[in-house]
Amino acid sequence: MTIENLFAREFGMTRDPELLISALADRRVVQADIAQADNLLTSRSQAGGAVFLLMCGIGIDASIIRRLTALRTRAIGHFAYVEPILREALSPCFPRLTVTVDGEQVIDHRSGMLIIANSRQYALRIDPAAEASMTDGLLDVVFLPCRTIAGAMRWLLISRTRASGRGATRRRAKEITIRSDDDAPYQLDGDAPSWAGNREELPRFLEPRPLSLHITLSKLKLPVLLP
Repeated sequence: MTIENLFAREFGMTRDPELLISALADRRVVQADIAQADNLLTSRSQAGGAVFLLMCGIGIDASIIRRLTALRTRAIGHFAYVEPILREALSPCFPRLTVTVDGEQVIDHRSGMLIIANSRQYALRIDPAAEASMTDGLLDVVFLPCRTIAGAMRWLLISRTRASGRGATRRRAKEITIRSDDDAPYQLDGDAPSWAGNREELPRFLEPRPLSLHITLSKLKLPVLLP
């Protein structure tokens, strides 16, 4: 999970022991949605996919995670992202994506960044899907078209400041399919997707490859004790 602990931020959790005691006494529980991502290009022996709670990112953010994964040898902090970000700035990843939501094709072979959000929280409070909810039974789809680092930075600034920005595609759905013939890495909750499954598959994640990803909401729910 992401080092910023976005899950705790989403539900207002802190390290305050009194808050924990109060939560145990009140026993207010909500059922959080769980999403599942199935890579359709993997073998049948790896069927079942991987689950995520917060978000799936496709494009430049996942490319940074891929670079970080290749360099990672120990526990990390914010400083560990500096080199992967600089490398990404020199050779950014903006795959051309085709996106279908609940049977409707909304993106056709366009370059940019894609976020499938189950939570409104994102790193550094950028929050591109600020209206997303973990309990509404829907996933928020946000496509930010861009082909350059300057274009990506523009969208990040817009998301960070909540300014209005034209050109973004936003939908809410229960089923999403993403395809790309380009090198299109993806990340789940800020980690390489194979970490949620077979560790031996991690080297495959580090290799450039096209994408065919199917994302749905699981029938399972995660009980969350509210503070």
